[in-house]
Order: sequence, then structure tokens, then C-alpha cells
Amino acid sequence: MNSLFLMSGALALLLVLFGAGVPVFLAFLAINTAGVAVFLGPQAFGMVANSLFTTASTPSLTAIALFVLMGEILFRSGTSEVLFEAVDRFVGRLAGRQFVLAGVLAAVFGALSGSNMAVSAMMAKSVF
Repeated sequence: MNSLFLMSGALALLLVLFGAGVPVFLAFLAINTAGVAVFLGPQAFGMVANSLFTTASTPSLTAIALFVLMGEILFRSGTSEVLFEAVDRFVGRLAGRQFVLAGVLAAVFGALSGSNMAVSAMMAKSVF
């Protein structure tokens, strides 16, 4: 009964934070911090800090951040818009053109970057 009460309280607090307009990562960070304080005590915050450092310094995760940065640079410089217009002219007037256009652009950006995460970050802004 005690764990059910704590879980429902955490869910209610999470929904209140979402309703108040708190960003998702801050709402989850608050819930996780409160959970560590309640279940493990204040001495566990050193373990949380070590876990955050270990996760943030993993080479595969830092590469994702750099690929997203590359996508932002391509988007802000207008390079993606130029490529979008060129592929749009190449595809022409087809039925389901948006789908074909997104596929061709994903192939081009994937060949440029070599990362699916960078293509996903770039395509979300470009095609929309």
C-alpha cells in the first residue's frame, strides 16, 4: 500500500508539473531527485552525480550531440533549404510527393553525416 501511494503521488506531481508548463526534462528531474531523496536518502546524491558523469562522458552519446549540432548548423545556414528545393525540383509532381521527398532527403543527409540520429534531427525541421 505504501509503494502504491508513493507511485500515485509521484504520478500526480508529474501531471501537476506538466500542467504548470514545466519542461518535460525538468519535471522528470524533479521527480527523480525526490525519488532518490525518499528511497535512498541524501547520501545517494553522490552516486547520482557519478552516474550522470559516466553517462555524459560516453563517446557514443557525445557523438549524437555533435551530429545534432551539425544538423542545426545546416538548418540555420540555409543549406538544408537549398537542398530541399533542389530535391523538390528533382522529384517533380508525383502522387505522395512529400513521402518521396522525405525519403530522398533522408538518404542524402544520411550519406553526408553517417548518422541516423543526425538525419532524424535534421528532417524534423526541414520537412515540416
